[in-house]
Amino acid sequence: MWAQILNILIGIWLMASPAVIEYPDAGAKSNYIFGPIVATIATIACWEATRGLRTTNIPMGLWIMAAPLVLGYQDPFPIMNDMACGSVIIVLALFRGEITKSFGGGWKALWD
Repeated sequence: MWAQILNILIGIWLMASPAVIEYPDAGAKSNYIFGPIVATIATIACWEATRGLRTTNIPMGLWIMAAPLVLGYQDPFPIMNDMACGSVIIVLALFRGEITKSFGGGWKALWD
């Protein structure tokens, strides 16, 4: 769960970073779009039953890492910020977390 909380904070930082660091217009829009998505996915993945959704943040992190190249950032600070945030999002999305309960079980679970 700690990894998802960190991903929530990174998503919030992605939303705030264009105001703190001078981003190009396209880069700011990208962060305004993908920051809330990362934070939302991480929030949903905090619970044990929906933990598998955490891997959905991997493509989000890949895009955030690719955005400086695709969108043509010029300044080094936005490039470093997006590269760092994207790589940390990917690494944190790979942490599975401790599983204490079992969910599902199909029809058999009705009679247990």
